[in-house]
Amino acid sequence: WGTMEVVIAESRHALSNRSHSKRNLRVVCISDTHGKHRSLDMPDGDILIHAGDYTQFGKRSDAEDFNLWLGELPYKHKVVVQGNHEFNASWKKEVASILSNATFLCQSSCEIEGLCVFGTNFFWPCKGDNPYYHAIPDNTDILISHGPAKGYVDIRARSNSHQAAGDGLLQEGSGCATLLEYVR
Repeated sequence: WGTMEVVIAESRHALSNRSHSKRNLRVVCISDTHGKHRSLDMPDGDILIHAGDYTQFGKRSDAEDFNLWLGELPYKHKVVVQGNHEFNASWKKEVASILSNATFLCQSSCEIEGLCVFGTNFFWPCKGDNPYYHAIPDNTDILISHGPAKGYVDIRARSNSHQAAGDGLLQEGSGCATLLEYVR
């Protein structure tokens, strides 16, 4: 997990309708906690984003505890999208009500501090067009996706039968080229 210091001065669309043209927001981004969220030492921030896989294999009890944990955190805004672990869960249609202490986004957006935040559904990387990406508004300031765009945080340690995991050698990851093309 990591944090980003975000200074909003301008975005790719006009800020003429916004009440503030410049402000500092601290955005804390985490993902893939797999039910181990309570072991995290969370930094201060204004907005918490969880980019999916907050459960271990889609366990409802993990989702319910995750929601309780979210309610204990001091962030002014909390936004969550689902990952592959939640995507096929038997309770996936109930996610918005289970996660009552956050804004759940699934092919939808919300406004936070004057910013348009869009969260995608979970998709495996595509080789062709993904029509769901066409739903991402042009005025999106923060895009949340469980899977990264190709070339962005998708590098991983090489591991195969000839090398030990964690040998320090890196290989190209599996980010989505289609998502990259859409957000460019």
